Amino acid sequence: MPRPGLPQKLAPVDDCAAIVLAAGASSRFGSPKPLAPWGEGTLLEQAVHAAEAAGCWPIVVVVGCDAARVARAVPAAAAVAINPRWAEGQGTSLAAGFEALAGGQEPTRTLILPVDLPRVGPDELKQVITASKTEGVAAAAASFPDGAGGEAFGPPVCVTPSLYQALRDCTPEGGAKPILAGLGDGLARAPLPAAAEDVDTPADLAAAQAAS
Repeated sequence: MPRPGLPQKLAPVDDCAAIVLAAGASSRFGSPKPLAPWGEGTLLEQAVHAAEAAGCWPIVVVVGCDAARVARAVPAAAAVAINPRWAEGQGTSLAAGFEALAGGQEPTRTLILPVDLPRVGPDELKQVITASKTEGVAAAAASFPDGAGGEAFGPPVCVTPSLYQALRDCTPEGGAKPILAGLGDGLARAPLPAAAEDVDTPADLAAAQAAS
C-alpha cells in the first residue's frame, strides 16, 4: 500500500515541489521502467533522489501501470499518488500529481520530472528551477538539439502557480506540451543536452549507462 499523504506544511518562502511521472506502461521497454536498474538503485530512485538533492519538497511520485509494485519501490523521501486513468495519457498523471499537491500549501513552483531521464541530475534540475525564476516567465523547460539542426524543448519542466489549474485540466493525450508551447516568451529555456536522452528501450538504458 502507498504511504500516507503529503505533509501539510512546505518549506518556507521559496519552495519548489516535484512531481515524478512513473505511471506509464513501458511498452517499448518490456518491463516496468521505474524499476529498471540504474547505478546501485533504480530509475525511480535516481529521479526521486535527484529531485530531493535539487531542494524539492514535497515530492510526489505518480504511479499507474503496475501501481502496487512501483509504489512499494518509491523511496521514503516521496509520497505516492495513484492514477487510475494512466492508460488515457500523460495528462492524467499531471492532473493526479497536482491534485495530490493541492492537499498542502501551494508551492511557489513545481518541477515535473519523468522517471526516464537518468542523466539529468540535481545540478541540471537546479538550472531549470533557476530559469523558472526569470522575471516575466510562467515556466522553464530543458532545451536540447532536435536532431535536425534546431532546438527542441521538453522535460524537466518547472512551472509556477499561474499554470497549475491549466495543468490540472490539460487533455490526457496532450499533457503539458501544448500549454508550454503557447507561452511564447513566457517559457524560459535551460540548455540541457542530457534531457534529450530519455530511456524508452533497454538499448537506450545501456547507452545512458555507458555514457555516465
